[in-house]
Amino acid sequence: MSTRTGLKRYFPREQDPRGKYIFESELGQPFFDPQTIPMRDTPVEKVIGYELPVNGEKFQITAMQMGNPICCIFVDDFDALDWRRIGKTIENHPQFPDRTNVVFVRVLERKLIELRIWERGVGETTASGTCSCGGAVAAMVNEKADRDVRVLMEGGEVKINWRSDNEVVITGSAEVVYSGQWLSDKLYSLS
Repeated sequence: MSTRTGLKRYFPREQDPRGKYIFESELGQPFFDPQTIPMRDTPVEKVIGYELPVNGEKFQITAMQMGNPICCIFVDDFDALDWRRIGKTIENHPQFPDRTNVVFVRVLERKLIELRIWERGVGETTASGTCSCGGAVAAMVNEKADRDVRVLMEGGEVKINWRSDNEVVITGSAEVVYSGQWLSDKLYSLS
């Protein structure tokens, strides 16, 4: 599939008779430099463990370009943090000129993480492919997770593998939710 960030390859891996499919998708390579993300006024070579000031608070973030700008924050407890308010504020932070997705990452074990997602332009989102890749890669680059990890989100579960060639691969399910047939031209006319 051709996207604005390049060619993405999708591979069907399994199918069951009820319309559920398992796909493996190459979503690209992460870039941590402020110019590519993009981030303004960020005096570091890579945005890993960077202290971001937000309305009098400071958050340690790992940010990257993963087809979209993604800013990750590690948390111990989603309920102990007003992550929606923080996500909305960071999405529109002046250091992110194109705005950013904000991913809150809770590491459960080296092969299992859980996310809450604030998606730019959308708000709270139950699942996202690029955000799950970003959250997993942030955990990996901060040595909190292995390079092959399961990611739990409110909307489902995926597997993320950051291969040695730097490509991030997501494996998840897709389901047929509707099928139908368009009416023929003889039966339907706009005139």
